[in-house]
Amino acid sequence: MKLFNREICFCDLPQSDIVVFDESHLSLIANHILKGYSFFVYNMRPEKIYISASIICQFFKSLRFLSWSEIKTQKRKPRALCAELIRHYRMGCFMVMKPKVVITVVDNFNIFHWLSRNYKEAIFFAIQNGHRTNKQLTKELSNQYISNFFCFGGYDKDRYSRFGHVVDKCYPIGSLKLGIYGEYFKKNSKIEYDVSIISQFRENWLQNANNYPEVKSQILMHEFLLRCIKESKIKAALIMSRYADNSEIGFFKNIYNDDVDFIGNDRDNFTSYSVVDKSNVIVGFNSTLISEAFGMGKKVLRIDFTGSDDFNDYDPIILLKSPSYSVLKSRLNELLAEPYEDYKKRTKEYAAYIMNYDSDCPPHRFIREKIEKYL
Repeated sequence: MKLFNREICFCDLPQSDIVVFDESHLSLIANHILKGYSFFVYNMRPEKIYISASIICQFFKSLRFLSWSEIKTQKRKPRALCAELIRHYRMGCFMVMKPKVVITVVDNFNIFHWLSRNYKEAIFFAIQNGHRTNKQLTKELSNQYISNFFCFGGYDKDRYSRFGHVVDKCYPIGSLKLGIYGEYFKKNSKIEYDVSIISQFRENWLQNANNYPEVKSQILMHEFLLRCIKESKIKAALIMSRYADNSEIGFFKNIYNDDVDFIGNDRDNFTSYSVVDKSNVIVGFNSTLISEAFGMGKKVLRIDFTGSDDFNDYDPIILLKSPSYSVLKSRLNELLAEPYEDYKKRTKEYAAYIMNYDSDCPPHRFIREKIEKYL
């Protein structure tokens, strides 16, 4: 049965020592962190609604902690009450499942934060899966609470604290996906590209580009990069957001024609990371892949012409903000010419601060050891 595109299940939830909250990136968790363990997936895309006598009973028990004071402060009180009741319904579900460990790769999910704060019978693990901008941390993600946060590096640890978000225990261990790539997919690759450009294409670029400064910035970046490629005879690849999306390919064909190799993003085979490995310099706007490449020791350049710190607040060592073609060309040619060992020595400390990549202790192994302590 379905209601509002959500599946209604008239059955009880199983008890499980481990609950994976949200099915996003489930294969990464199942195959590399929880392999050999049984676990239950609490689906959120869309959320399944479970109805049983025990869930209803636990739901009413959880209402003892309903925050009437929070509801009274809201302008739309009926809506706030409904949201609070839904939160306590989920609380009732967790009271039935009785997990010891709850884990998610969606670290910016407010529902997960609320459960972390209010359900005291389990340990909650959030694994960072993307770059969080200043705009997100100040405007879109309010009052985050993460009890155990496996983040990319000291940079994120410091920023969460600076913006007033609460993290009880923070482990700056690098990127989960990068660690898996390094252990299972990485090969000894020769450099094939001078530059790899990271696409962050979205469908709304086709209609509303002028309404978003971050989109206008990226389009100008691509136009400048095309001039660099032609004038400096650069061999370049464009790492696409998706595997074989005609709208994305068509959009960039209008800019680059055949002056770059278009590489589809096959996530299951970590194609993007493989191309990064085969490239001398990685450039883009604010993609997480740039930070991951930096952690790998690659030469990187973030290009942000928005005139604000909303999307990039990195050190100029990896950030270009001047909307000047000549400045970009000069910066890119300097990176291409710089000896690799000189670059690594110059950026080693900052790279570890941004992305603490350690091939001897990849995140999936570190997190699994943490989980095992609570089982």
